[in-house]
Amino acid sequence: MKVLVSGGKGQLASCIEREWESARQEELILASSSDLDFYDVDSLSDYLSSNQITHLVHTSAYTAVDLAEDEPDLARKVNVNQTRSVAEACARSSVFMIHISTDFVYGGPGETPRKIEDASPESVYGLTKLDSEKAVLESGVSHLIIRTSWLYSSIGRNFYLTMNRLLGEGKALRVVNDQHGTPTSAFSLARFIIEFIRSKDGFGLGTKTTMNFSNEGSTTWYGFALAIREMNGLPGTVAPCTSEEYPQKAKRPTYSVMDLSVLCGTGWENVTWEEALREVAGK
Repeated sequence: MKVLVSGGKGQLASCIEREWESARQEELILASSSDLDFYDVDSLSDYLSSNQITHLVHTSAYTAVDLAEDEPDLARKVNVNQTRSVAEACARSSVFMIHISTDFVYGGPGETPRKIEDASPESVYGLTKLDSEKAVLESGVSHLIIRTSWLYSSIGRNFYLTMNRLLGEGKALRVVNDQHGTPTSAFSLARFIIEFIRSKDGFGLGTKTTMNFSNEGSTTWYGFALAIREMNGLPGTVAPCTSEEYPQKAKRPTYSVMDLSVLCGTGWENVTWEEALREVAGK
């Protein structure tokens, strides 16, 4: 077993590296665009074969959600074209591909957890990520597509670290309270990916599966921010506001709590988002 992770300097790739057993680091390769050309199918396929890669975790993506509305071509190039090239290279080299997608593929009103077939993106970012999933499917590669939500950790740039910094500085913040979803620890997702790769039968998920992954439960961005403040004893304040009061260029899912029945069926021992936050905060 030998695993290549794209987006090698990003949050999830860094969490996978941290969670990987130190005694088995030789089995893990993190690569960014400066290391490999993920658009060149021929050279990437040759690299995968010559280095005996068995799994590729594709975390590389264009994730500037609002900027994507102004840069749709670039967002599509990175999220769709690059993913298509990676999938085709993996298919050619018989490498299993794990592709990371997002809750932004869900849109419209909702009150019940989102199932895979509920995809209806309302932003450029969400549309390109759904099309990236289609590119994987069309390639014929053996794969696991994972849709995840509100990913955060103590690494990189994310909502948790931003709130921790601003509230730690004593700022008075207003955070939207009408968008519902589930904060997900990138460490939780990293562990799941690692255990999936190391399991004998891939948790019984098969060779062509799309699933949701998040921690358990749900909240709003305001609820998440308030929990961060209280968990870390920060001096700043948090007040709720509506999405209309805090306009953003890209439309966010108003309800992206995800159905976790496939995840539950694997026997994975999930935790609540509050428990995961406690771990990240070191409490």
